[in-house]
Amino acid sequence: MRPRACEAPAPIRIAINGRFLDEVHIALPKYKNTVPLLSFPAPRHWARLDGDADRLVLGIQPPTLTQLYFDGVIPVDRAIPVTVQVGDAVPRRFVVERLEASDRYAVDDVMVLYLRPAAGLAEPAGRRQLSNEDDDAAA
Repeated sequence: MRPRACEAPAPIRIAINGRFLDEVHIALPKYKNTVPLLSFPAPRHWARLDGDADRLVLGIQPPTLTQLYFDGVIPVDRAIPVTVQVGDAVPRRFVVERLEASDRYAVDDVMVLYLRPAAGLAEPAGRRQLSNEDDDAAA
């Protein structure tokens, strides 16, 4: 009997205000009476905790991020907090600190969204807290 090949771990899904990034659909121009939709699978987005776990950094495909802003999932007012869940971790509330283009400048690049914990909001006690490694750095 052959040894079983190692299976890759399931991709970590990221949700912002309950909307999973891999479920965001962007309408493309009509083609023969159909409306094609563009979406990006979970491995095309990443998350990591920066510093002393006080800042969350998300790498999001530009069309996905644009659609989230357009739909109002991410508010334009940076004082309004968003709830972010990475994998099966407890969702936490953050405010958008800044948005940057990645330093790779590639066609398949991501936008980098920096978030900091929303002030004055207590985290749930006794539950697993948000943690995720930057899978993009390993690639």
